[in-house]
Parts: sequence; C-alpha cells; structure tokens
Amino acid sequence: MQKGFGIAEIVLSLGIFLVIMVSIFQYSATLYKKINTHHYAQSTGVFPFGLDTYRYGETFCDISVGVAMQDYIDISSLLSTSTPVTSIHSLGDEEFVFTSDSASTSEPDVFKIRLYAGVAELIESKDVGPGLQDSVLMFPYLYIANTSVNSHVKVLRIDSTLNEMQSIRIPTLSTSNAMPRRLNVFGDHLMLGTEKSSAGGELFALPIAINGALLMPTYTLELGGQAHASRIIGNMMYTANSADPEMRVYDSEFTQINTYDAPLTLGNGKAILGMYPYVILGRTLGTGELTVLDNSSTTLSVVDTARTNGSVDDLQLINSETFIAFTSNPDKEIQFWQIEHAKLKLIHFINLPSRVTAYTCAHNTLFVISLINERPTLITIQ
Repeated sequence: MQKGFGIAEIVLSLGIFLVIMVSIFQYSATLYKKINTHHYAQSTGVFPFGLDTYRYGETFCDISVGVAMQDYIDISSLLSTSTPVTSIHSLGDEEFVFTSDSASTSEPDVFKIRLYAGVAELIESKDVGPGLQDSVLMFPYLYIANTSVNSHVKVLRIDSTLNEMQSIRIPTLSTSNAMPRRLNVFGDHLMLGTEKSSAGGELFALPIAINGALLMPTYTLELGGQAHASRIIGNMMYTANSADPEMRVYDSEFTQINTYDAPLTLGNGKAILGMYPYVILGRTLGTGELTVLDNSSTTLSVVDTARTNGSVDDLQLINSETFIAFTSNPDKEIQFWQIEHAKLKLIHFINLPSRVTAYTCAHNTLFVISLINERPTLITIQ
C-alpha cells in the first residue's frame, strides 16, 4: 500500500496554493490601490487595526455643504460649569465617548453617553484626570493625552465598561514641564504632541502593542515649538507647529524629508489637511490663515492663500473639493471652503454662540461641542 503523497501530488498542491495566494494578493493590492486613490482616502479609516494604521481613527464627515444647526443639548449636568470638552468619538447606536479638561482631581472627566430625543443620557463616567487634552479612539482602546503631573498618556478599554489599562509618565516631559496636547496614530505608533520643551523634543512616538498597550517612546522629534497637530497623508506624517518652519514632513522611519516655512512672521502652524494633490496648512490668526500647497512633487509650493479672520483650530475633509475650517472667528466659527481651479473659495459658514472645543461626525451629522454661557453644550448640525 502506498503511503503519503507522491511528487506529482505535492507539485499539484503547491501549484494550486500559489494560484490561490496570487489571487488573494492581487485582490488585496487592487483594493488597497482603489482605497488610496479614492478622493476620500486621506481621512477615512478604511482598514481595521493592523492593516493600515496610517489613517486609522481619523474622522470622516459625510455631510452636505448647506448644513445648519438643529439641536442644542445641554450637557452641563454631567460635568462642572466652565469645563471644556476636549474630544468626542462616536461608538455607534447613538452612543458617544468624550473627554473633558477638568481642574479637579476627584470629578469624572471621561464620559460615555447616549443621545436620544434631544437628551444626553449618561451611561458611565470615570475620573482619570485632571487635565485631559485630546484622545484617539482605536476601538476598543481610547488613548488620552493627560496634563497631570503623574501621567502624560492614559489607555482605557471602553467596550464594556470604562476600564483604565495603563498610565504612562515620560521623564523628559516631567523635567521640562512641557504639557501634552495632541494625539495621532502614525503606523504602529501613537504620536504625542506637546508644548515647547526646554529639555528635549516636542513630538513623541510610543509603539502600540498588539494588545493595545503602549511602550515608552522610541523616537522623539524636536520641532522647536509646540506640536499643534499631526496629519497622516499617505504614508507620511505632516506636522503643524509654532516654530519655523511651520510644517514638517516625516517618513515612516521618522526622518524629516520636507518642510514648509511660511513667508510672513505672523501666525503659527496649527492644523493640516491632505486633499490630493494639495496639502492645506491652517495657521493662527495673522495673515493668510489658510495656505494651499501643491504636494504632487518633492517640492511644496504655494498655490493659494486666504483669510479666515480667526485662528484655524482644525481642518476636516467632507468631499473631494470641500473642507471645513473650525476657527476662532466670532462670526464664522465653522467655515466651508472649496478649492476651485486651484483657488480657495468660501462657500458657506455657520455662526455659533462660541468656539468649537471638540467635534465628530456620524450618521450624516456633524456633532460639535462648545461652551455657551459657561455651560458645555452639544450641537447637532445637519
């Protein structure tokens, strides 16, 4: 009796296996190419964690240009008066999680809520602060930038209950007293942006382990000024900071490969958005708060500039030609801009009672939070 497999059977099996694997890789490559050439690609978290984390967790707004305010939901019963909300994320099924910049060491500063019929119902809250500045959701993990003297980054698991997994203190930040401000994900690293440091860098790369935990920083980047924002465009990281040059570009090995230095001294880099073939730099109040740069070659060249008449707090893509600028302009806090024939054009704006402190998009709706008469208020816009 013949036992095992013959040479012919092994060769045939190997051939079938290779055909199947080639087909899988071709499909994956085609899918990846389509996603990365789609006009939404620069701000859509398409793949799950572990496949394409360059853009994971970035908000995508599927809203129309002519939106308007719908509801005001007072959430001051959940947190103290004058306490700003610093980040908000949709969890689906009308559930949201948000953080606040509380000054107390005993009151909650992470909240899970449910919205229904214009009411915010508290599901759960937790005290992990004080001084929470920003957060990134990589479900089920919530990464939080914290200005507490004992912790700079917190990691919470939030799928069932709000459970604190980890608290990280970075020695050089404690030495320099530079406070954490902004977070983003670049590859398999959590990027922590901080204020100007006198004893080290301002941008820290913390590796993300497979179980969601963070390791201590393996890279520290010196910007010479506060790291206001990082934006992942393709497989590059673009930073907006308060020192010259206002924008820096890094590859996946954290090597600086490009810069842009605004010609005028007024206004620091504060926000960044990718809109192929352009990069948009938002600046603090000064001159030309919006700058459109051609990003299709190795040299960044200015295409157009425009005034928002307020500091640009954040930039958000809504379609292939249109984006939102969240600003400090007291009459036009939310501005809709379009790039038409390589020119910036203001096409719509919304006048809010006060400046936006946090926002997210879900269910074809823009949710923004601001302090109205010192009361934290969630506003739905659609």
